[in-house]
Amino acid sequence: MKLLNRFKISSPIQRGAIRAAIAAAIAIIIARIFTFSHAYWILMTTIILVQANLGATISKSKQRIFGTILGVLIGIMASIVIKQHIIAMLTILIILAFLMFYTVVFSYALSIFFGAMFVIMVLSITLHQDPWIFVYSRIIDTLIGATIALFVSFCFWPNWARQDFNDALINGIDSCHTFFLDIIQMILNKTQSPNNLKGKAISTEELLAKTKQRLDDYKHEPGAMFMHEGAVNAILYAQERIHNILLSLQTIAQSDTRYHFSKKFTDEVFELIHMIKQINDQLKNSIKTRSALPDFSELDKNIYQLRKTAKKSTSGEGALLFRNIFSYAFELKHIAESIKQIRS
Repeated sequence: MKLLNRFKISSPIQRGAIRAAIAAAIAIIIARIFTFSHAYWILMTTIILVQANLGATISKSKQRIFGTILGVLIGIMASIVIKQHIIAMLTILIILAFLMFYTVVFSYALSIFFGAMFVIMVLSITLHQDPWIFVYSRIIDTLIGATIALFVSFCFWPNWARQDFNDALINGIDSCHTFFLDIIQMILNKTQSPNNLKGKAISTEELLAKTKQRLDDYKHEPGAMFMHEGAVNAILYAQERIHNILLSLQTIAQSDTRYHFSKKFTDEVFELIHMIKQINDQLKNSIKTRSALPDFSELDKNIYQLRKTAKKSTSGEGALLFRNIFSYAFELKHIAESIKQIRS
């Protein structure tokens, strides 16, 4: 009874589960009606490609289709050429198996490409049939499975990634800024332990990865917002550069060296950080409410003043810290300009 009470059709998780079930049912019905020789390929492709939102389904479908087509074509040609050379064939199969699992972490398309090559080459040497039959079957089954996944994702409670675009962006900005403040505090007065900083670095990196995935899903969705793909890409690249800046600052903060900055430089850094925090809060509020974007003119003046102070430092630590703070502020400005472009 409690399980039934938890079932709510309005829940995104429940709707996603129903979408997957409907897609699987359609795949099974089609496979039964037309009696495909490898019907399970259709079902497997369909279930894998039904994602949490439409953008992710489109993106993964493209990667699976292109990876499969290229993989089976190259795989069949390779098997024809080296079919009689067993040692060479086994060596290639071992390499393909390794690459299939190794690349799945960072490229679904590459993993599918190597996997399709592996499957076709294994079938061509183990079954005594025309190998091109497997090529046609694999391509057709993949196209049918992808079509079912796209149809179901679009027709049954479509979950658009662009609806969560603002939340994903705000979460990414907020996580980076919190980590940024902690790093600056540690560099200037060692208020945090390196272990605490390492834990926050991991959580920030995980959240940024999720944010990047959601923004990338949004980029693949059709409709009026698709024309702003360049601006969405710019936001993705800006967040990647912010992540690299944070890694650079983390290296400085976790070093055993205790840096000695002048009081004037330290005061100007804290003043600048306070301004960046205000800009950051205004930017998040602007994204959430579609209000006016923050003005960076006053921040630019303070950055110029800090640059002059950093140049007078007798060591390079001040200049290094300034460059990272400047780069961080610049990327925030870049994000604001990209959002302005999306709104236009």
